[in-house]
Amino acid sequence: MDTDVTTFDPAIKPDLEEEARISARYTEMLASAKLQFAGQTVNLAGLGPYAEDPDRSYDTMRNGAVVVFRRNAAELDAIYDQLVKLRHACAEACFKTYTPLGYRRLRRVDYGRTTLPGIGAGGSARRASCGRLLEARRSRTAGTAAVLDEP
Repeated sequence: MDTDVTTFDPAIKPDLEEEARISARYTEMLASAKLQFAGQTVNLAGLGPYAEDPDRSYDTMRNGAVVVFRRNAAELDAIYDQLVKLRHACAEACFKTYTPLGYRRLRRVDYGRTTLPGIGAGGSARRASCGRLLEARRSRTAGTAAVLDEP
């Protein structure tokens, strides 16, 4: 794709390789996290089925994910810092900031800086309207009063 071509410059190849190594380390760290729960050892993905279970006894387990991030906070912060610096350096090869490079990497080329404020403003009103509708539906289902104020 054209966007792939515009996000690569031979000068940043070593940075891209380093970014891949750092991203792999991040993924490996999170994938290898183990927690004891309900007599079994689970990883973060294994917590998924319990994440929204209404059983309050799972609250301790849900906090296990927070423990994993706290336990690894220094390394996660270092990874984040390295990625920000690498991505900024890559962006400087072609752009002033990382934002246009990030959009191209995600293949988001159908809008830009001039269209985003309008999207945000309209989206904000739509999200609020949608939120009110959902809250009203939940209130009817639960037989309770709506929490959100009417506009």
